Amino acid sequence: MSDDVVEELNDVIAVLKGGATFYRDGAEQVTNPALAEIFRTNAAKRELAITDLSAHVRSYGETPADGSWAETAYAWYTSALATFGDQENTLVAQLEEHEDRTLEELHDAVEDIPAGTPAHSSLMAHLKTFQETHDQMRAMKKAA
Repeated sequence: MSDDVVEELNDVIAVLKGGATFYRDGAEQVTNPALAEIFRTNAAKRELAITDLSAHVRSYGETPADGSWAETAYAWYTSALATFGDQENTLVAQLEEHEDRTLEELHDAVEDIPAGTPAHSSLMAHLKTFQETHDQMRAMKKAA
């Protein structure tokens, strides 16, 4: 069972690490200071969750995951798209898709990790946070 818990947590950690990098890079690319601050805030939320979930992985005697290569590739792809179009709207749209992937990983982990465990409780708290960031990015995408 502990192997399954660690695997689920590491899947979430990998997506969060990729997203934190994606948001930090996005904050450096945009010219709108308010948007850059939103991106930095969302990156920081991911970093807090990574720290928390990594502690759970370590409690099982395992090593937390590195970032997701798929998320890194997606961020590079988005940067290339933004070079040839509306940079801010492209970043918002692609980050909203990242939020979809984040929620998918979190939902999978919540379903697979037994309720009542410390890891499950942490995931539930993070699920609420990332539902909010998802809704924020979705609203921004629709407003664009």
